[in-house]
Amino acid sequence: RLHPESRVLGGRNFMLGGSVAMRELAPGIASGDLSGIARLTTPRWAAGFVYPPLSEALEDDWDARMDRLARHSLTAPIRSIAGTPSWMLLFFERVAALAGRGHDLRAVYPELALLIHGGMSFAPYREVFAAWFPRGGVDVREAYAASEGFVASADGGPGDGMRLHLDNGLFFEFVPLEDLALAAP
Repeated sequence: RLHPESRVLGGRNFMLGGSVAMRELAPGIASGDLSGIARLTTPRWAAGFVYPPLSEALEDDWDARMDRLARHSLTAPIRSIAGTPSWMLLFFERVAALAGRGHDLRAVYPELALLIHGGMSFAPYREVFAAWFPRGGVDVREAYAASEGFVASADGGPGDGMRLHLDNGLFFEFVPLEDLALAAP
């Protein structure tokens, strides 16, 4: 709605997360990285828009996976990148070292239009990320995910907060602050 000219679905949307390799804890019970599970459950209709392919996301070793993804992503039509700010910065450093184009991520991914972050406060990272996009042109959005599911995401302008995903199979209980009987410190 904010960017009707957007071509974000015209290329790949990079989900920078944990390994998609699952570990069987007991018969029928598997565990894995939350972001890896999210990647595994990507709807079939969206699979063609997502990067990396599952075969590239299986590697359990973080360094090996980041090196492989950075190298292979240089030729992919990356339109968006999603992940935690700290992981993205480590990844950006690897991409910059491979591409040899300095700290301008749009020089590496010219069609990059969207950056989605979550998992921690973005405030300490805001200026550092701005330095990676000196020419601007990248929309920054926040997502709030938990092990229970995706809770909220930003769909307005910067500083407009996030919208709850009320129809996502999660139970929300809203309690008025005065009912909590909070004691003053």
